[in-house]
Amino acid sequence: EANDPDSVEGTLLFNQKFVDAVRATGGNNAVRNLIVMPYAGSGVKGRLETFTLPKDSAEDHLILEIHNYDPEGFCWYHAPWTVVRDSWGDKDDYAQIKALQKELKETKEKWGVPAIVGEFGSQDKQNEAARALHAGEFVKAMKEIGVKCFWWECGKFSVMDREKCTVRFPMIIKALTDQR
Repeated sequence: EANDPDSVEGTLLFNQKFVDAVRATGGNNAVRNLIVMPYAGSGVKGRLETFTLPKDSAEDHLILEIHNYDPEGFCWYHAPWTVVRDSWGDKDDYAQIKALQKELKETKEKWGVPAIVGEFGSQDKQNEAARALHAGEFVKAMKEIGVKCFWWECGKFSVMDREKCTVRFPMIIKALTDQR
């Protein structure tokens, strides 16, 4: 279920226990910035609505993090729950980014916290230009609301060849870094 009440409650409880445990250790941990997430780390419609910021003894030291791999059919190489495609950039794709932008902006303003997209990306399907367009537009939209993004550099998402220390997909790197 998209917003299973037990899972949502468990995530909120985990966030509170996490903040309390770190703060209780004292030292720098008493004021360290901490990252908390909504259920499933997701920013999809409805997930951010169920998010509640944990209580914190350190004022203004919490950061909201989400992950985003939408549209799933584009971002994932194998996604049997949806139609897989290698193109990105139609009006629905842009609308999906705008909807996330709006919801994330409203949530971070509601709670008075900064936010990050701690994971996002798209898997390689021999479609570098589409991936670069998606990456650039996503980062641009998040930048407009003051949100930093982190590309998931792992497996089929990788844009670097770590063994050879080379760039595999320069168009994606350019799209990501042009938005700084």
